[in-house]
Amino acid sequence: MTARQDRDPEYVHYLTMQALVQAAGRGMRAPDDYCETFIIDDHFQWFNYKFRNFAPGAFKEAVYMVRTIPAPIN
Repeated sequence: MTARQDRDPEYVHYLTMQALVQAAGRGMRAPDDYCETFIIDDHFQWFNYKFRNFAPGAFKEAVYMVRTIPAPIN
């Protein structure tokens, strides 16, 4: 890992984004599934801004910021 990071300093950020995308998608197992994932770490805002090029298009389109927790879906 150290050798890979020496060659590509952004590699760890690529892995972080891939892990985040995978974790957020865990609730989506079928085309008709629906889930919401809340990322409550303030660091996500700058991380997503700086490294969003590592995320797939569907993830980029689905991410939005909220200031309050939405009401539950019935």
